[in-house]
Amino acid sequence: MASGPATMVGPGTVVISLAPNCPARAATDDVVRHCRAWGARIIEVSPSRAVADSHLLTVPVGVDERFAPLTVVPPIALLAYVLAGLSGATPDRPGWTARYFSQGLTHIVGV
Repeated sequence: MASGPATMVGPGTVVISLAPNCPARAATDDVVRHCRAWGARIIEVSPSRAVADSHLLTVPVGVDERFAPLTVVPPIALLAYVLAGLSGATPDRPGWTARYFSQGLTHIVGV
Protein backbone atom coordinates (compact mmCIF):
# COMPACT_ATOMS: atom_id res chain seq x y z
CA MET A 1 0.00 0.00 0.00
CA ALA A 2 2.92 2.35 0.63
CA SER A 3 4.01 2.41 -3.02
CA GLY A 4 1.93 1.59 -6.13
CA PRO A 5 -1.58 1.35 -4.64
CA ALA A 6 -1.04 4.52 -2.64
CA THR A 7 -0.74 6.53 -5.87
CA MET A 8 -4.41 5.75 -6.63
CA VAL A 9 -5.74 7.05 -3.30
CA GLY A 10 -6.92 10.64 -3.24
CA PRO A 11 -9.91 12.93 -2.67
CA GLY A 12 -12.15 10.95 -5.04
CA THR A 13 -11.44 7.63 -3.34
CA VAL A 14 -13.64 5.77 -0.86
CA VAL A 15 -11.76 3.29 1.31
CA ILE A 16 -13.62 0.55 3.17
CA SER A 17 -11.59 -0.77 6.07
CA LEU A 18 -12.37 -4.23 7.45
CA ALA A 19 -10.81 -4.16 10.90
CA PRO A 20 -12.21 -6.52 13.53
CA ASN A 21 -10.22 -6.78 16.77
CA CYS A 22 -7.33 -9.08 15.85
CA PRO A 23 -3.55 -8.80 15.44
CA ALA A 24 -3.73 -7.15 12.00
CA ARG A 25 -5.93 -4.31 13.28
CA ALA A 26 -3.05 -1.97 14.11
CA ALA A 27 -1.58 -2.29 10.61
CA THR A 28 -5.01 -1.84 9.01
CA ASP A 29 -5.68 1.27 11.09
CA ASP A 30 -2.29 2.68 10.04
CA VAL A 31 -3.18 2.25 6.36
CA VAL A 32 -6.58 3.86 6.95
CA ARG A 33 -4.97 6.89 8.58
CA HIS A 34 -2.63 7.28 5.60
CA CYS A 35 -5.54 7.00 3.16
CA ARG A 36 -7.43 9.70 5.05
CA ALA A 37 -4.33 11.94 5.03
CA TRP A 38 -4.22 11.49 1.23
CA GLY A 39 -7.81 12.74 1.03
CA ALA A 40 -9.85 9.52 0.82
CA ARG A 41 -13.26 9.17 2.44
CA ILE A 42 -13.24 6.29 4.92
CA ILE A 43 -15.84 3.70 5.86
CA GLU A 44 -14.68 1.56 8.77
CA VAL A 45 -16.17 -1.84 9.62
CA SER A 46 -14.72 -2.15 13.08
CA PRO A 47 -15.50 -1.92 16.80
CA SER A 48 -14.16 1.67 16.84
CA ARG A 49 -12.77 4.38 14.59
CA ALA A 50 -9.15 4.75 13.56
CA VAL A 51 -10.03 8.03 11.83
CA ALA A 52 -12.15 10.61 13.63
CA ASP A 53 -14.30 11.63 10.64
CA SER A 54 -14.87 8.17 9.16
CA HIS A 55 -18.24 6.49 8.75
CA LEU A 56 -18.39 3.59 11.19
CA LEU A 57 -20.25 0.31 10.77
CA THR A 58 -19.70 -1.28 14.16
CA VAL A 59 -18.91 -4.92 14.80
CA PRO A 60 -18.62 -6.75 18.14
CA VAL A 61 -15.46 -6.27 20.21
CA GLY A 62 -15.13 -9.60 22.01
CA VAL A 63 -15.30 -12.06 19.12
CA ASP A 64 -12.79 -14.92 19.05
CA GLU A 65 -10.10 -14.00 16.51
CA ARG A 66 -10.81 -17.10 14.42
CA PHE A 67 -14.37 -15.88 13.81
CA ALA A 68 -13.76 -12.14 13.67
CA PRO A 69 -13.76 -11.99 9.85
CA LEU A 70 -17.33 -13.31 9.91
CA THR A 71 -18.45 -10.23 11.80
CA VAL A 72 -17.50 -7.89 8.94
CA VAL A 73 -19.43 -9.73 6.20
CA PRO A 74 -23.02 -8.73 7.15
CA PRO A 75 -22.30 -4.97 7.32
CA ILE A 76 -20.45 -5.08 3.99
CA ALA A 77 -23.23 -7.12 2.36
CA LEU A 78 -25.81 -4.61 3.58
CA LEU A 79 -23.68 -1.69 2.38
CA ALA A 80 -23.30 -3.31 -1.07
CA TYR A 81 -27.05 -3.95 -1.25
CA VAL A 82 -27.93 -0.34 -0.36
CA LEU A 83 -25.33 1.13 -2.74
CA ALA A 84 -26.57 -1.11 -5.55
CA GLY A 85 -30.12 0.09 -4.96
CA LEU A 86 -29.03 3.72 -4.88
CA SER A 87 -27.24 3.28 -8.20
CA GLY A 88 -30.41 1.91 -9.81
CA ALA A 89 -29.44 -1.75 -9.80
CA THR A 90 -31.86 -4.42 -8.66
CA PRO A 91 -29.77 -6.74 -6.48
CA ASP A 92 -32.66 -9.17 -5.99
CA ARG A 93 -33.14 -9.51 -9.74
CA PRO A 94 -29.75 -9.20 -11.45
CA GLY A 95 -29.75 -8.56 -15.19
CA TRP A 96 -27.64 -11.61 -15.98
CA THR A 97 -30.16 -14.26 -14.84
CA ALA A 98 -31.81 -14.75 -18.25
CA ARG A 99 -28.46 -15.48 -19.89
CA TYR A 100 -27.50 -17.68 -16.93
CA PHE A 101 -30.59 -19.87 -17.32
CA SER A 102 -30.36 -19.88 -21.14
CA GLN A 103 -27.01 -21.64 -20.77
CA GLY A 104 -28.65 -24.38 -18.72
CA LEU A 105 -27.03 -23.29 -15.47
CA THR A 106 -28.92 -23.78 -12.23
CA HIS A 107 -26.37 -24.12 -9.43
CA ILE A 108 -26.70 -20.66 -7.84
CA VAL A 109 -29.29 -20.81 -5.08
CA GLY A 110 -31.83 -18.02 -5.00
CA VAL A 111 -31.53 -16.95 -8.63
